[in-house]
Amino acid sequence: MKKVSFFPRMRLLSLTSPGLCRKFLLEMILLEMLFLGLLLCGLLLSQMPVFAAQSEWLLVQKHEARITLTIRLSEQAFRAEMQPQGCVILARHPDWQVHCFRPKEKVEWIGQIKDFSSILMTNPYVVSKPVVRFKLPSSYVTETQFGAKTRIYNTKTSSIVVADEIKVGPEVCEIYSRLVSTPFFDGIPFYFEYFAKGHSISAKSKGNWINTSIADDTRRGKIVRLITLSCKKVPYNSQDFQLPKGFERKVDLVDVSYSPGDRAQISDFLDNVGFESRLDDRKTEKSRERR
Repeated sequence: MKKVSFFPRMRLLSLTSPGLCRKFLLEMILLEMLFLGLLLCGLLLSQMPVFAAQSEWLLVQKHEARITLTIRLSEQAFRAEMQPQGCVILARHPDWQVHCFRPKEKVEWIGQIKDFSSILMTNPYVVSKPVVRFKLPSSYVTETQFGAKTRIYNTKTSSIVVADEIKVGPEVCEIYSRLVSTPFFDGIPFYFEYFAKGHSISAKSKGNWINTSIADDTRRGKIVRLITLSCKKVPYNSQDFQLPKGFERKVDLVDVSYSPGDRAQISDFLDNVGFESRLDDRKTEKSRERR
């Protein structure tokens, strides 16, 4: 069988009918473009399931401070509703500013991650401290909880269950850690317990009416800080991470974290207790001794 070459046909067409040759070349170019177009469409279609499957995680957790947290997580956004407090914590890519707001009163506080923590939400007299990244132990046990794979880390002083399938950015992990006061690491915990050694009240703290270490933990023994009540993956909804609009901006975080009724009670308490230390009394005693 003789091999038929394509090029002699092209040469024959060019000699017999130049117009037919141009038409043939045009058809070949169009076929090539169609082929490339189909190839590109195939690549795009192969990526479509990724976008269609974009999802967020919905968790309901219980904190030791008698707070129920309804948390929504995506790779680039964080939202937590706190009950019975009634405030919402929201942060998202790209600026990662933390928004603490109350939908009912339409007030909000906006700050950087470094200026946010659950302690600052309850005590206006403490100073924000940087969180240190916690290194998880090398050994762990695997288990399935709420249909998701988890890693269980047990040490002499703590036990932590990490949701292995929840993949979020480091900003989300830090905001979460600051909110629930758990170790900061790359992951979201389902459960956290630790053994407290207690905090002794120093002579310095006794010498003031109000001391910034008043929130130090004096408990001893096993303390369960966080448990998860439910966890599921749901379709992503951008409305879940929409920033509030038209809310009154507050300077202090406690002006938003506390409800108006709670703020009034705290103000009355502080007015009755007083802010001054016993330094003035000591000065008075010294002046009497000199006399």
